[in-house]
Amino acid sequence: MKTRHISYLFWILTLLFALPASAQEMIVGSLDVKVSPINSDVYVDGKKVGTTPDVFRDIQVGQHCVEIRKDGYESLTKTVTINENEQESVTGTLKAIVAATPSTPSSPSTPNSPSTSNLSCPDDNHPHMIDLGLSSGTKWACCNVGANKPEGNGDYYAWGETQTKSKYNWSTYTHCDGSEENCHNIGSDIAGTRYDVAHVKWGGSWVMPSRDQIKELKDNCT
Repeated sequence: MKTRHISYLFWILTLLFALPASAQEMIVGSLDVKVSPINSDVYVDGKKVGTTPDVFRDIQVGQHCVEIRKDGYESLTKTVTINENEQESVTGTLKAIVAATPSTPSSPSTPNSPSTSNLSCPDDNHPHMIDLGLSSGTKWACCNVGANKPEGNGDYYAWGETQTKSKYNWSTYTHCDGSEENCHNIGSDIAGTRYDVAHVKWGGSWVMPSRDQIKELKDNCT
């Protein structure tokens, strides 16, 4: 019996010494997120960790990408450095998406300026902000990204990519390592981020629609 106990003890000690330092003890700090509106989703390195406001503990030391998201608002992304036993803060207010607007109208009085919406395209200077009378107040673009008229198909983009390409498959997808099994998590709501092709191509407050906005459009328009 004594020999068996000694064997067990030897096995446990061997296992502990075999573990890497990171598995034995992770050096951590904390992250205090105070971003309005409340109940906005908090993502750290692409993984949802909770909602605002809150203090997130046991964050591994080092540099992390923190992203705050909420439907109807532009996302807020910040890079923070977590130090051992210290608390880093992220504060701010998300900008509400009231209407989609182009970044550089030809003049303040043009029909597609940020202060004006239309019932139809007044000219060929696309895209225009179209008021469809939706209860949410969301204004839709008159055409797809890459199209030069409302009837045009526009360009084709993979999820989270902002450039067209000649071949679309897992081997050419920017956000994976060559296969579907090795995809990177860029989040399910990328509106207003660097992954949003409408925001990147058109600038200003142009963003991709959320699922709720798409549903509203489908339910109320023919």
